[in-house]
Amino acid sequence: RINIHIDRNICTLSLDSSGESLHKRGYKTASTMAPINEVLASGMIMLSGWNGQCDFLDPMCGGGTILTEAAMIACNIPPNLNREEFGFENWPDFDEDLYELIENAALKKIREFHFKIRGFDIDAYVLDKAKENIKNANLQEFISVEKQDFFESEKETENSMFIVFNPPYDERLQVD
Repeated sequence: RINIHIDRNICTLSLDSSGESLHKRGYKTASTMAPINEVLASGMIMLSGWNGQCDFLDPMCGGGTILTEAAMIACNIPPNLNREEFGFENWPDFDEDLYELIENAALKKIREFHFKIRGFDIDAYVLDKAKENIKNANLQEFISVEKQDFFESEKETENSMFIVFNPPYDERLQVD
């Protein structure tokens, strides 16, 4: 795809190397009523200061996007690892061997994670979506989700815990 942008006497011509938007990381196939964008979820986690060195909780996890992004950050997993295709892979000069070399170098930087990432939600249907998305990202060994009302939950261990969540605020989801 070629993009042309004209502003007065300046014309910018660019090639779309991405294809589908980069915020779509390839794991989120099960959508919920008010999904959070993958890049926004990742940004929230990074701005929170969480570095993967303690337990993590999303007490209103919805489709599991924050949980999935937290696991990818903790394990240093490349964000678009599950993506089926980039636009540049269809270019005539695409070098598949070079791409595999770069991808393998990134995969070698994946690190172990020795803490728990947990998610709660009060909606069992939404939790099924979260489990599907987590499975699509191949992160089920790091993330667990359960039907639980956050306001009735208790911390189970003395371990440090980071909590990041996107609560409903009566815009797309009705708050009771």
